[in-house]
Amino acid sequence: LGSNPNNRMAFEYMMAYYLLTCQVDKVAAQIHRLENFGYKKLPRYYEEALVIHMGPEAEKTDFPNRWRPGKEAVQRAWNFSIARNQFGQDDKSAMRKLAKDYGDSYYYYYIFKVSGVKP
Repeated sequence: LGSNPNNRMAFEYMMAYYLLTCQVDKVAAQIHRLENFGYKKLPRYYEEALVIHMGPEAEKTDFPNRWRPGKEAVQRAWNFSIARNQFGQDDKSAMRKLAKDYGDSYYYYYIFKVSGVKP
């Protein structure tokens, strides 16, 4: 991207790496690049990473409106957090029980470092 800021593949690989390594701060720092590639909508996993990065005040955080996480993403993060907290330190039970409703979310991946979607 340094030598070719219009290299969409490089951008998407970089963002995938940041998501996989849970570097939500770096996802947030690169969101402005979506403009370069004609994105009309904030992709779901980028949006969920932004919600995590922004924290509980995500809806109030100063962020460009076009790429601001939607209320649904913020609510889903809140719901996930409440559901997760019911299990305390019991990650194994939490992973099993939350996979059905949240296994396809970045929230689930960020906390458990695995996907909750079965192949």
